[in-house]
Amino acid sequence: ENPSAFEYLSPLRMDNVIYQVHMYEPGAFTHYRVHAEEQKVMPDPTVAYPSVRKDCTWNRDYLQSVLEPVRRFQLRHGARIYVGEFSAAAWTKGADQYLSDSIALFEEYGWDWSYHAFREWPGWSVEHEGPDKDHLTPSADNPRKRALLRGLRLNASHWLAVPNAPVVDAADAAKALRAADGTSWFW
Repeated sequence: ENPSAFEYLSPLRMDNVIYQVHMYEPGAFTHYRVHAEEQKVMPDPTVAYPSVRKDCTWNRDYLQSVLEPVRRFQLRHGARIYVGEFSAAAWTKGADQYLSDSIALFEEYGWDWSYHAFREWPGWSVEHEGPDKDHLTPSADNPRKRALLRGLRLNASHWLAVPNAPVVDAADAAKALRAADGTSWFW
């Protein structure tokens, strides 16, 4: 599931295989202060996206370099790639840009993707915001949610290409998303 594992992965000798990857890099950003022990440490105002770090710069180019083993695998073997999870904690500075840059790369490469995790934990939820995991509040609109919805709109036409799938347009999907009653949605 880690992008670097694709450097060592051999393709399966089967047809119609979809290879999955998770994208949580840089972990120090995506999981910033997610774990209880990190909550006891003073916040680090330099944890942001994009940002210049001691050893690298966290930006779209960095994400592209992290995903490079997956891209090489895709091109070398004609593999179909599915990003089964990607996210950044609700309180991370620049999470909306991280989501936008990640989605842009997935789309550029022709990868299928799903966001982690819709209505699972408020820390990942695009329907919550706040300064840390103990002070999250519901949010009908925020930059992370807008970034995700922009990305989902790019895929509206893909729904029509699935054999025997119901015809759903992006406006109807957005209405359903807003009206959902807490049930899990899979895109």
